[in-house]
Amino acid sequence: MMCRKFNLKTIFKIEYILILIAVFNFSATQFFRKKALQNFTFMDNSFTAVRLQYIDFLKGFTIDEEIITFFEKSCRVYAYFDEYVQNSIIVISTILREYHISDSNRENLRNLLTATTTELQIEIHKKQKILLQGLDIIINFTFFFIVLAAFVFIKKNIRKSKRPEIQADDTVFDKEFSIKTFLMTSIAIIIAADLNCSGSLLIRKLTYPLYLDSILTIGITAAFGLIPGIICAVMSHSILYLLDCANLPFILCHILTAFFAWRTFRRKAGKNYQLNRQLPLEIFLWAGLWSGISNAITGNIISMSMFPAETTLKNLDNITYAIFTSTENLNLAIWISGLLSNLTDKMISALLSIIFYKLICFFRKKQCS
Repeated sequence: MMCRKFNLKTIFKIEYILILIAVFNFSATQFFRKKALQNFTFMDNSFTAVRLQYIDFLKGFTIDEEIITFFEKSCRVYAYFDEYVQNSIIVISTILREYHISDSNRENLRNLLTATTTELQIEIHKKQKILLQGLDIIINFTFFFIVLAAFVFIKKNIRKSKRPEIQADDTVFDKEFSIKTFLMTSIAIIIAADLNCSGSLLIRKLTYPLYLDSILTIGITAAFGLIPGIICAVMSHSILYLLDCANLPFILCHILTAFFAWRTFRRKAGKNYQLNRQLPLEIFLWAGLWSGISNAITGNIISMSMFPAETTLKNLDNITYAIFTSTENLNLAIWISGLLSNLTDKMISALLSIIFYKLICFFRKKQCS
């Protein structure tokens, strides 16, 4: 009996990769959540210790330097991004280390220490709640990837016959320049850029750590090619920059979305893929995958080089913050949060783009008939 030769390429299917992303997303987020909860307990213990310490301090006893150091260490990760937390820690530590107790200042120092410590702990607890909510949302993205993988798998297996090669259809996308083609392309770009900006503005009102600023850039690139895709990317990001909703250097990420989508379409469907009548969902998901990876790498480098690990999106910054409180490694937090958020964001963009692409195909064919 002959053994069937194993082909490594068979495991590199988009549905398997989506499942792999889901497993990584769930495992990493659960790990960081567990570490964050341990950090929260560590921090609460330090507050209890410092309260006992300043009771002794007010009685005139010598302070324990190890307890103050323990307190500063437990709160350090929260002070990195928050000036109020940082100043409160300095106030508490300075009083305990440098002030001398006397009958004239004992009551004032007691009130100051009590108020500052209580307010600081309340503020940190608020942040902890927000960070846990962010991690829980990231965990929920696991189900999105699993459902998407299942849909692709089922879609492939219910076909009764092998899918025919994608055929060119010159009645849908004419290679020759015409006023109608130019107007169709221009209108599509304007609509896509407007919806890109709307998606970015909408997500700021919600709690989801996504960008949604390039939801239709892949669709424009699929329908009209690289140059229109880049125009859509630049137009979308420029508008968001003027609205103070994006940092200008991140425009490179948006351009790379169009570029890697274009490279994927050319590789999977041929150089003249714009003439293709039907680009399947799998190709759009591959475009979203490569765009997400390129955006994660480029965006993380820009964030680490030019900004204090922050974007203009608070929900995304909270994910970085949550991982940072778990690991105390800012670079690792930036890379993990950037990868998870960009992969999810670009897969959602790929799904919306294929709908937009189908609409363009429909109206273009109707116009030519």
